[in-house]
Amino acid sequence: MFAEDRGRLARFEREARLLASLNHPNICTLFDVGRERETSFIAMGLLEGQTLREHIGGKPLQLLELLELGIQIVDALAAMHENGIVHRDIKPSNVFVTDRGQAKLQNHRARRRRQHRAESESSELCLLANGHPA
Repeated sequence: MFAEDRGRLARFEREARLLASLNHPNICTLFDVGRERETSFIAMGLLEGQTLREHIGGKPLQLLELLELGIQIVDALAAMHENGIVHRDIKPSNVFVTDRGQAKLQNHRARRRRQHRAESESSELCLLANGHPA
């Protein structure tokens, strides 16, 4: 069980606290992380909408919407990278699209980026953002 695995529980709390330190419009807001009796929890902002996976529903997005969501996602990832944080699990089910069309990164699997890898990871983000090597 997750709560009984001290290593997983410690990682869960560490990742949540790391992301709670971020304030960005395209990253789901974390208000608190803790443990009450035997239950670990994350308190986060209420979002109304659906995951990007549900939003896509197996059909292609219109170009304008694709660009708008893509820019928001890349902006959130850039903010994380600027703070030395790597998300580790980007996929459509971990991006939430609000009823107002705003992308929010969720599923807070993150870790501090190692200093010696910072340059290569920044290049990878640039490659994704621009479609060609920097």
